[in-house]
Order: sequence, then C-alpha cells, then structure tokens
Amino acid sequence: NWANPNNSPWDSAWTVSTSNGTVDTQGGAGRLAFNDVAGAYARAQLTGVAPRSDLDITLTYQWSSTSARSFLDVWTRGSGGWANSYRPRNGYGVEVSSSSGSVSVLRSVNGAQTTLASVAGGQSVSTNPQKIRLRVQGSTIQVKTWLASQPEPTAWRSTVTDSQVSADGQLFLSVNRAGVNVGAKSVTIDDLTVTAAN
Repeated sequence: NWANPNNSPWDSAWTVSTSNGTVDTQGGAGRLAFNDVAGAYARAQLTGVAPRSDLDITLTYQWSSTSARSFLDVWTRGSGGWANSYRPRNGYGVEVSSSSGSVSVLRSVNGAQTTLASVAGGQSVSTNPQKIRLRVQGSTIQVKTWLASQPEPTAWRSTVTDSQVSADGQLFLSVNRAGVNVGAKSVTIDDLTVTAAN
C-alpha cells in the first residue's frame, strides 16, 4: 500500500525513472504518469525485494482515461536492467492498454520481445479499478485480469509454457505513451502483493 501523502515519492524499495513523466503517490495509491510528449514514460523496479525465480504478483490498476493510447506493463523475473522504456532485458510480462480490451503475455530475452499469447477482451476498457495477477512458476506463465469490484475468477485468462527465461529476477512496472496519443495520462497501482509461487 502507498500510505504516504499526496505527491510524495514511492518508498526506498523502489528504483524509479521517468522521461516527461512522474512516479508519485496520489490518493493512497502509487501513480505512474506521463505528459503528452513523444517517448514519455514512467517506470519503477522493485529493487528492495531480492530476485527470485518464481513469483505470484497481484495488483490493482486504474486508468485516468480510456482515450488512445497508453500501455501498462507488469514484468516478473525481470533482470539485466531496462532494455527500453517499458521492459527489462529479460523477463515475463503482461501488457494492457488504456483503450483496448486485449491483454498481451510477453517474453523478453536479451532485449528482444516475443508475444507468447494475446487475449482478446482480456480486460475492460474502463477507468474503474481492475486487477492483474501474473504468476510464473518454473516454465508456466499464467495471467488473469478482472474488475476489482468482482471476486477473483478461478480460471486463468492465459496459461503458456516457456523456458527461455529461467534466472531469478524482480518486478518491473511501467506506463508508456503510445506513438499516437492525445493528452497526459496516468495509471494508479494499489493493493500490490508479491509472494513466492509455490
């Protein structure tokens, strides 16, 4: 939980970086925001938690706007630093957009990204709070999304098998302005849990 006052930074467990963006606390949540400038982003790495191979991550996210377009990326088993504005050099991730219902399950190996799965209608195009759960255990990558006002569904939206990223890693979060975007946007993150996937 982000319990600090509005406009305060995230706590020291996080290492943050921005380009025409902001990482701060707003309304008891962590905010990642960007200005409407080409290449703008805001990102954070959970460096205060030791790298692990198998993690189960759940968080609530909420868009400020559903207009086109920005992207939220959540990566686990992330290592090697940032490959670019939104992904680590190595890791498994899930990407959602402010203006599309599709959810992408991604892999990054030495900075090269591959889409492992694409789930049409995987999220709601909404400014209501939603949840993501990303679980990586061994070679199994599982993702589910749902409205925060609803119970967690029992079924995973996507389950894929991949073994190209096996090293321990950390949690990476980012929000990025798409190449075509209208207006500044933000996403708030809350109720984050990071647990061992057993």
